Amino acid sequence: MTFEKIRHVELAIALIAVFAMTLYFSKPGITGFVSTESHYQALDLDVDHSGTYVLKSSTGAPITLTSFSLSGSVQGTGTANVYLNNGKGTKLKIWSNTKPKSSGLGEITGVSNKITGAVVKEGEPTPASILEVVPGKQLYEYEDIPEGYTPVSGPFKQECLETCLLPEDLFTNAQYELIVKLEPGTTLLIEELVYTTKEE
Repeated sequence: MTFEKIRHVELAIALIAVFAMTLYFSKPGITGFVSTESHYQALDLDVDHSGTYVLKSSTGAPITLTSFSLSGSVQGTGTANVYLNNGKGTKLKIWSNTKPKSSGLGEITGVSNKITGAVVKEGEPTPASILEVVPGKQLYEYEDIPEGYTPVSGPFKQECLETCLLPEDLFTNAQYELIVKLEPGTTLLIEELVYTTKEE
């Protein structure tokens, strides 16, 4: 074996050793399938001012949300924004009616996560993982229209701008909060919540 071939073998062994040590010390986890349960919840929540709504587990046990979207419609010429707060300092935007001026959209469209699941019907017992919606506090704030954007009226379906995939470590709680910010003169009808929870 020549000196050059020996150097190539030594280099290959050194690279394999570095790679093996990196794997050993970083202890990579194996990512696999996480079983989730889908929920559809009719709401018909008519909102005419900024405020919060508490979403709580019917049993008080923690719920791990893995996605969250909502459907409804907005009327008026002002801004409307809805956020999901995990109760631990993380707030993510679910939906907004502000769209780029150049988009030419006639109705509200955007990132959509179509989640299907069990329909909750009136009079049926509510499973523990279904969220109860309780009015919270009134807010006296709204968001201005960003430069280059315009508010759009009309229906929206299963919107989830930043909540299509929720980090499990941040969204495990017995109580969450919907934060609605409406410009005066704008009304929002939230017709349904569609979300997935981690099966325990």
